[in-house]
Amino acid sequence: MIRQGKSYFLMLDVLEGGIVNPIEFNASNLQPERSILIMDEETQTVWLWHGAKRALVPRRMALRQAESLKGHGYQAGNAIVGRDLSKIVEIDARKIGREPETTELNDRLMALLNRNFTNIGHFLHVVGDEQRETPNSLPMKQKEAPKPAPMPPG
Repeated sequence: MIRQGKSYFLMLDVLEGGIVNPIEFNASNLQPERSILIMDEETQTVWLWHGAKRALVPRRMALRQAESLKGHGYQAGNAIVGRDLSKIVEIDARKIGREPETTELNDRLMALLNRNFTNIGHFLHVVGDEQRETPNSLPMKQKEAPKPAPMPPG
């Protein structure tokens, strides 16, 4: 597959037994009982987010999956996403708001998830061409101001 300079993003749910399942790219998937992997080709990062209720053994299994995906990538359709990513950023939801470093990393991840993405199939997403910021300088998604109601004819 010819990438033409685009970076792909993919979100994976780590299920029991270490099986990974691609899921819709949405911050609402960050649930207390889940471990979520996000393949981020733009920053060459595997984000690993653990929910507050995720037990130790599934967390370790998710980390092993992250390490494997970091080196080999994940096949989604005709594309291999994240081959040769350079780092894993692990976030423990129990530490958000208590540890400044974890809180800052989580803020960067939330900024990434709040960007405008286009689904191109097989759960793959790309950032619109108008947004080329890195997660270190990402603005939060702006909400559109409500439009005034039309005046009734008078």
